[in-house]
Amino acid sequence: MKKLIIWILIPFCFWCCVSEDSKNYDYSIFNNSGVTVVIVPYGTDGMRDLSKKVVLSNNEKISLKRFVYYPAPHFLDMAEVITRDRNISLTKIEFIFNLSKKTLYSNCKFTSTGVEGCTESRNIFRSEFNDEETEVYTITPEDYQNAQDCSGNCN
Repeated sequence: MKKLIIWILIPFCFWCCVSEDSKNYDYSIFNNSGVTVVIVPYGTDGMRDLSKKVVLSNNEKISLKRFVYYPAPHFLDMAEVITRDRNISLTKIEFIFNLSKKTLYSNCKFTSTGVEGCTESRNIFRSEFNDEETEVYTITPEDYQNAQDCSGNCN
């Protein structure tokens, strides 16, 4: 009888110990800048990865959804929305506006003294753009206005 009770209680113990939490992540990058934007990722080697570039016309978006069971080794972030690959780490992301202006954002570095490389409030790598279940990063007309002029073709 004791063995029967133990065999009945064991699954209950596992049920209590294993988290049933899961979440749906839905991340998007929406171009509302008024011009076409080319998004170019930079790999860990610091080089542009043109095979992963994304072209967004005005009022166009790219999205990625992922269902995650907890505890999860991987969550969704904006870099993955661009590359479509969770195994690729990016060091930078470049936004090229209308082939005439650009902005380059560097990945945030977490050190013992704090976070480095995230001083720009619009940096797509910042935690506030990558910490909720649903995130929409909107490229705005102000982003276009504040971008650096290339003095010609930015490609």
